[in-house]
Amino acid sequence: MARGDEFRTGGGRFAGSPFLAQSAAFRRGADNSDSRDPLSTHNDTAVAQFGAGRAADAASVLEPLLADCRSILGPRHPDTLVVEGNAATALVAAGRLTEGIALLEANVAARESEFGDDHPRTLTAREALATAYRLGGRLPEALRVSMRVTAQRTAVLGPTHPHTLLSRLGLGLTRADSGDMRGAESIVLPALREAVAAHGTHHAVTTALCSCAGSLHAAAGRVDEARDALVQAVQESERQLGNSHPDTAAMREELMSLPSPAPMP
Repeated sequence: MARGDEFRTGGGRFAGSPFLAQSAAFRRGADNSDSRDPLSTHNDTAVAQFGAGRAADAASVLEPLLADCRSILGPRHPDTLVVEGNAATALVAAGRLTEGIALLEANVAARESEFGDDHPRTLTAREALATAYRLGGRLPEALRVSMRVTAQRTAVLGPTHPHTLLSRLGLGLTRADSGDMRGAESIVLPALREAVAAHGTHHAVTTALCSCAGSLHAAAGRVDEARDALVQAVQESERQLGNSHPDTAAMREELMSLPSPAPMP
C-alpha cells in the first residue's frame, strides 16, 4: 500500500480498481491498420507487467506509448484514452501519485466529454480515480468519488456485476481508511456474500472481497473469522496469481501475522 498507516488488504494491490484489466485490449475495428499493431502490443505488454505486480515497469512502457498514441491516433481517440488511463493507473501504483492523479483527473474529464457521465468506460476511469485518491490519502475526495461511482455502477450494471462489486470494495476500503470500520463492514461483508452467490468462491472479485473481509475481522478481534477468510483468499490468490505475486505475498503475510490458534485442551 502507499501509506504505512493505511488499512491493509492485499498488500500492493490497486485495490478495487483493476483498471488495466478492464480496459486493456485495443478495439479491433474496421479502421485498424498495421501502424496500430505495435501500439496494441506495447499496451498488452504493460498490462501483463502491471498484472505481475511490476507497476514501475508498466509505467515505463506506457508513458512513451501514450505520447505515440496522442501523435498517431489523436488525444481524444478511444484507444488513446485507454492508454492514458492505463498510464495514470500504473503511475499511481508505482508511487508517483501526483503525476498519476493529475493524469487520471484529465482522463475522467475526457471520457465524460467523449462517452457521457455514466458510460462504463467513464465509470472505469472514475473508479480508478477514487482508488488513487484513497492511496494518496485524499480520503474526503476518495469517499465522494467512490460513493458516486458505486451508485452509478449499481444503476447501470446491477449490484452483483464484478465491476460494481469492486466499487463496493473500494468504498469499503475508503470507509476503513477513514476509521469507519463498522461502515466498512456494512459494505464489504454483504458484498462478499453476494459475490459468492453470484460468481462463486474462485472469482477474482470474491478473492479481493475475502481478503478485505479477513482484514476487517482481524481489526475487530475476530481472529477465527479472519483466519478462515484469509486462508481462502491466500489459496485463491495462489491459484489465480501464483505463489510469488506481491498480492499473494501480502495476503500470506497478513495471515501469518494473526495470533496463533489456542492449543487444544
